[in-house]
Amino acid sequence: MKLAIILPSLRNVGPVRVAYDIVCGLSDRTDIEVTVFYMQDIVELKFPCEVRKLGLFNVFDLYSFDVIHSHMIKPDFINGFLPFFKGKKISTLHNIVESDLFYSHGAFLSKVISRFWLFLWKRMDKNVVLSNVAKNYYSNFGLNANKTKVIYNGVQEKNSNSPLDKDVLQRIVQLKEKYTILGTICLFNHRKGLEQVINALPYLKDCAFVIIGDGPVKDELKQLAHELGVESRLVFLGFLHNASSYLNTFDMYMMPSREEGFALSLLDAVVAEVPTVCSNIPVFKESFEPDEVSFFQLDDTESLVDSVNTLKTNGCKFAKRAKLKFQDSYTQERMVENYTELFDELCRIK
Repeated sequence: MKLAIILPSLRNVGPVRVAYDIVCGLSDRTDIEVTVFYMQDIVELKFPCEVRKLGLFNVFDLYSFDVIHSHMIKPDFINGFLPFFKGKKISTLHNIVESDLFYSHGAFLSKVISRFWLFLWKRMDKNVVLSNVAKNYYSNFGLNANKTKVIYNGVQEKNSNSPLDKDVLQRIVQLKEKYTILGTICLFNHRKGLEQVINALPYLKDCAFVIIGDGPVKDELKQLAHELGVESRLVFLGFLHNASSYLNTFDMYMMPSREEGFALSLLDAVVAEVPTVCSNIPVFKESFEPDEVSFFQLDDTESLVDSVNTLKTNGCKFAKRAKLKFQDSYTQERMVENYTELFDELCRIK
């Protein structure tokens, strides 16, 4: 089987990382030849296969493949409109499209773009979604449920051992001398709901909130912290290439998202056995049980404070149970096995 994977870039972000983990998992398979095509010159991940920049002069190379697997809207556009392609086309849908686009583009553009994206997905032979929540959503959105398959994201169980920046590490160590560290890693906007944690800090006087990443609402979060008098307990560490290496410096991991596809950072925290607080959105409730992560009600500060306090006394028990769930359901091996079965199934269909 010849498999082409089309990506918007080779940037180390969620959808690209999923493709990277699939390719790594297939690297020992002699019966599957993988080539990665990327569209934009941002290269942060080194794939263990042939990699080509996709442009007008080599787009016809795609006709030599049995399966084309695309991720995100520009690759889906290429995949969906490739004329007279005789192989099979797959897309992985990494988000709940309309609500995700609402946070980044506003109400009008979210409706326009999501309808166009739906048109592209209908041209695929199979669409992969990341949860049953997403499958139900897209069935109501207009996708054929029989052509939609649920495959949970998975990550490697081995923790990152990349070297830590001494200055960054020192800042965290100094905070840990005084406070319980609530941490998160994300590229954030309003969808990530980080302001909920800041609103809780006045009631969690022994806690500091550390954020690795960046985003368009950073100034708003700083202003909120200033208004609440907790700016000394809100620390932005910026974008770090080896962000997951810092997970073990956190006492708790915070996932206060208002909407998610399937958060890889949550799985990374579980692998590192960091007790985790999650908003009670449907995708998180599908993924983990209330005795594996500590859930809170969205926009309910008292509920969030209670969730943090629960983990102060029972965090180790929660983290161990969450790790067992990960090992059963969310490993890289399990994800790759499910994708491989899908590729094989499609290639058997005449």
